[in-house]
Amino acid sequence: MLMKSASISLAEQLCNRFAERIRTRLLAPGARLPSVRQCAQQQGVSPSTVVAAYDQLLAQGMVEARPHRGFYVIEKISSINNSDSSLEIIENSATNIDSKTINNSSLSSTR
Repeated sequence: MLMKSASISLAEQLCNRFAERIRTRLLAPGARLPSVRQCAQQQGVSPSTVVAAYDQLLAQGMVEARPHRGFYVIEKISSINNSDSSLEIIENSATNIDSKTINNSSLSSTR
């Protein structure tokens, strides 16, 4: 159940709920999300809250909007599951490059 008194907005809570269902494959790739009106009724929120949540999912690349058809879970779900680990690898690589550059620079300046 969504909590109106929570520190995060209802739209963000709803977005997080759908994102978790997508990551755990409770919503399979290609699955259609409930219509905005249907979701609003089910969750007891306004349609604008659902639109905001779906927009967040769209911005995160978890769903796609099909005009006059609705929102669907993207087909390539593996990119979502690996995005956190890919970012970590990139950050670690950048740290290693910076360390090597600093070490090589200090060696050059002492010669």
